[in-house]
Amino acid sequence: MASDAPLDPTAHRPTPAEAAAALRQVQDTQSSLGRRLAPSWYFAAVAAMLGGTTLSQLLPTAATIVVTLVLVAAMGAMVRVFFDRAGVVPQVGKINARWIILATTPLVFVTLAAAWLDDSGRPWAWIVAAVLNSGAVLALGWWHRRRLRAGA
Repeated sequence: MASDAPLDPTAHRPTPAEAAAALRQVQDTQSSLGRRLAPSWYFAAVAAMLGGTTLSQLLPTAATIVVTLVLVAAMGAMVRVFFDRAGVVPQVGKINARWIILATTPLVFVTLAAAWLDDSGRPWAWIVAAVLNSGAVLALGWWHRRRLRAGA
């Protein structure tokens, strides 16, 4: 916990070797936290909730709003519980942010295409979008878990 108290000039200052060892320990800890493997159910649950949110577009408007809000809240709660139990604070670096954008952009386009097709009298497009979006989340989860197991 940070303190506003001035530093004690008589306190022990670490030697360069002690400071280097402490820095290595922090880097090792950060590195190991970045390799935390999400449980197998995690991506399946996210995919199911995303699919449910997409399919809710087939319901009457009021029901769509309720179902979407409930599923989005459930996704947020599930992500929060996972991070709390894993004991990590997610940090998205530049490389990870690029992968996230690359992975989610097709989901946005699939959803926009489904909305356009629905407006054109083809509501079945929501089913296709739900399958594609959920499948993409499952594939991303599979890739992520495989990469971490390989030690990449």
